[in-house]
Amino acid sequence: MKFVNLNNLIILFFSTLLVLIKYIVSYFLNYEEDFFFKILRISYEDFESYALLVESFSRLDLTTDWSNILRSNNLIGFPFLSLIWHAIFFNLFSYYVFIIFEIVFYFLLLFFIFKIFFLIYKSYKIAFFSLILLLLGIELLTFLSSLNVLNISKVKLFYALLLPLNESYGQRFPHPLVTSVYLFFFIYVVSKINESNDLFIKPKYVFFLGIISIFLLNSFFFHFIQVSIFLIIFFVLKYKSFYFNFLKINIFNLVIYLLLVAIGFLILLLLLHFSEPDYFYRLGGMKINLTEKIVILQVLIKKLFQLEMLLIIFLCFLARYNYTKIKIEKKDIFNFDLLYVFFLASLLSPYFFVAFTSKITHLYHFWTTIKFSGFLFIFVVIIKIFFNFKFNISIKKLSIFLCAILLVLNFYNNFFKQINTNYQMVKDRNDIKLFLIDRNFINTKKTIFSDDYAVMHIWLKLKNNYLIVINGFVSSYSDELLENIIFNYLKITGVSLLAFENMLIQYEDSEEFNRNNFAQAFTYKYSVNSIRHKKPIEIEYSSRLKNRIMQTSPLILWHTFISKSEKNRLSKKYNNFKLNKKIMPNIVILKNSSINKILKESLKSLNYEETFSNQSFFVNELMQ
Repeated sequence: MKFVNLNNLIILFFSTLLVLIKYIVSYFLNYEEDFFFKILRISYEDFESYALLVESFSRLDLTTDWSNILRSNNLIGFPFLSLIWHAIFFNLFSYYVFIIFEIVFYFLLLFFIFKIFFLIYKSYKIAFFSLILLLLGIELLTFLSSLNVLNISKVKLFYALLLPLNESYGQRFPHPLVTSVYLFFFIYVVSKINESNDLFIKPKYVFFLGIISIFLLNSFFFHFIQVSIFLIIFFVLKYKSFYFNFLKINIFNLVIYLLLVAIGFLILLLLLHFSEPDYFYRLGGMKINLTEKIVILQVLIKKLFQLEMLLIIFLCFLARYNYTKIKIEKKDIFNFDLLYVFFLASLLSPYFFVAFTSKITHLYHFWTTIKFSGFLFIFVVIIKIFFNFKFNISIKKLSIFLCAILLVLNFYNNFFKQINTNYQMVKDRNDIKLFLIDRNFINTKKTIFSDDYAVMHIWLKLKNNYLIVINGFVSSYSDELLENIIFNYLKITGVSLLAFENMLIQYEDSEEFNRNNFAQAFTYKYSVNSIRHKKPIEIEYSSRLKNRIMQTSPLILWHTFISKSEKNRLSKKYNNFKLNKKIMPNIVILKNSSINKILKESLKSLNYEETFSNQSFFVNELMQ
């Protein structure tokens, strides 16, 4: 495969432009904003949390506590191979690594999709047209889901259609920006294997599959399960009666592949062994017994009978068993079957996973891939049907026309997203940066606390390594240590026992909000659904909350409420908790919210002095 050719250069140019348009829009709206702040502001949800992990990993620090006093006892259990490339180059490019690698990985993502399309259609023009149409789908659905003139049900429909696409080939870091590169590279390698009718597989392909499996297993294991099933079904269907002969000829290759997969499992097991046990549960993990397995499997089976799933399954089977009518020739059948097999593997993966595991987490990720894989197979078949008709139009001209629409929509969507940016906050963050530089808070051993992630990243960019972090997602602290840090902050800011107890019951009686804010500090530890809750449920939750919990699917994790016994424990602990002055931050930078303004007096009583403020923030420093 020649890497440098016209087609690849066009995709590189196009992918780079699609990444940079949002920055071009940001300069158009506010030229003076620091590029560092643009990277943080324009990024997708959760980026600032992942960026914290990248910064820590770049220092080879897997104990993500950012403290020189209260140290974690264990490593963080996050699957780090989705962040490894950014972490390696972070020391060289600092925060600018994120835009550099956004371009690199988005290009690779589109490149592998393009190459898969080419191996299916055997035409660069049709492959490029298909890629542009696929990208246009995201932009068009983004546009439609943002229209204010549509009623809420239509907006929700467009967003539901958009989600599987965004989660499969969007620009969100690290999933799917990095993880889908691994996934599509795997499918591309299998496509290359499919080109040959030889029973013997070239060792380089086996090596690639094994290495990618290591990265998938330690970045997004849902894809690892899907591609493992995909690989088995693919070889069984491709070689059929010659399957055992195929295994015999490739016994050495099989050993190499299994050895590489074993290395992937070893890395995972080592990470789990040395990581903080509480972290698994904070990420939404839970142990399940046989009864709970049966309940989950029943829910998964019921989901097959949802209208959208029935439609996807019906269309996939209709397309697959009407190849003759679609004019898919015999020599091309398995080229199209490749994506059909991937759909079948995705469809089977959640059932295999639940059946053979004792621990589960985030099962909805399987469902997202099922929808996308079914859509992708239907998509390539529709493209084939479209080009069966002999239109008196140039594919090249049509592709250029669609490119123009795509770029206009992308520009509009980014403009619409950024037009309502709070530019006063943008300016005030920059003022905070200038203040810290002016006060020589550079490469210090001081500790900061802030309720604004951008401020935390400013602190790290200025080579200050110590933060107080109260986010359970990025912290390798045990739950007990995390509680102590949160309680210490609440004591510093003068939160009374009554106010704390009100925090624990927040939103329980509201149907509009499904997350208690205090519970969110522990990510998914307090996640509740029909099988994940404190038992006995009749005693642990109010009758109204109990009904909400029992009606929540076990595939859903984002409802977080605290049980009665846990409230009692936390309340008792907070009442008896004594302020630990050793871990008080040297500098506190808070947003100028109405609640934070009330806290100023408490900070003052602990010998903090306000040294700077603007419309968005106020800064208090601990006086020695």
